[in-house]
Amino acid sequence: MNFIKKIGILIIFLIFPIFIFASSNDKYEKGKITEILRTISANKDEVENGISKKIKVIVEIKTGDYKNKKVLIMHPVFKDKAYNVPIKRNEDVVLDIHNQDGMITYNIIDIDKRGLMISILLIFIFLVIVIGKGKGVKALMGIAISIFFIFYGMLPLILKGYSPLWLGVIFSFLIALFTIYFVAGDSKKGLVAFLGTIGGTIIAGVLSQIYIYAMKLTGYTDLESIYASNLFKNVNVVELISAGIIIGSLGAVMDTAISIASSLNEIREHNNQLTEKQILKSGMKIGKDVIGTMVNTLILAYIGSSMFTILMFMVQKNDYPLIRILNFEFISTEFLRSIAGSIGILIAVPLTAYFGSKIFTKKIKKK
Repeated sequence: MNFIKKIGILIIFLIFPIFIFASSNDKYEKGKITEILRTISANKDEVENGISKKIKVIVEIKTGDYKNKKVLIMHPVFKDKAYNVPIKRNEDVVLDIHNQDGMITYNIIDIDKRGLMISILLIFIFLVIVIGKGKGVKALMGIAISIFFIFYGMLPLILKGYSPLWLGVIFSFLIALFTIYFVAGDSKKGLVAFLGTIGGTIIAGVLSQIYIYAMKLTGYTDLESIYASNLFKNVNVVELISAGIIIGSLGAVMDTAISIASSLNEIREHNNQLTEKQILKSGMKIGKDVIGTMVNTLILAYIGSSMFTILMFMVQKNDYPLIRILNFEFISTEFLRSIAGSIGILIAVPLTAYFGSKIFTKKIKKK
């Protein structure tokens, strides 16, 4: 298989999950706004419902049974911007096609973002290949395999009723194994990184599970998850939190372990007379430098994803004192995710240093 074919396969693996969730059916189709005709004032009833005006547009349906059909849509503009879907000519949109006893209605419910998602993904792939070259291609292969394991292995098995916690452990093992193999190859460095990764990840998962039960978390962190509870009757939702922590922290833990293992391997190659104690000491010293940035990265990632929620509480600080904020389920869950994941990184440092001191000095002991 030549280089171009490998890249093609990688792109398919990385892009395909987008289409799994974005694939159209009889209800939702892709459309293109071909004309924006005029703006019409809202009537009294519409104003009472929060609509300020309507835009008369023609949309060409691009997929499904109504493909190539052009339809006239009265697109509402709400007073509250949160409900609006901004549109412009030649823009791709998502259509909700509703058939009620033969009466078909068409509504624009969102902008079709798939093309933009794919474009930034291709930019990412291009930069990884250009900057990382061979190592970059291997890293992409690791990502592709991780996506495959999660979407076609772990998640379907969770839906069938298997334990999310144990599946998280098993699939983190497989993901780490293949990813580290692509990055470090079949070497002592890879073995050291793998052992450190698995140790740190499992401890993060076990610790999170202990605190999940102690904190009496349910796994239902928002209204959407509560409404969808009937869809997950076979799923242990509580264990999903631990599984999410294991998979979510795996990348950072793996990065920490590989950084330490690679550095120790380099030190060992330059001086093969180092003792276990010296290598262990070097590993811990390297780990201290890695810890600062990696833990910060993980914490900032969780804070960044919750920025809107944090601002909302800041605006309503008189209504929500700290004792109430910290005891919201989703806040408690995110707090546990970030701290347990960070502990996984911390534990990976001494474990990787320890395994490195044993494995990298094994040859000397035999002499």
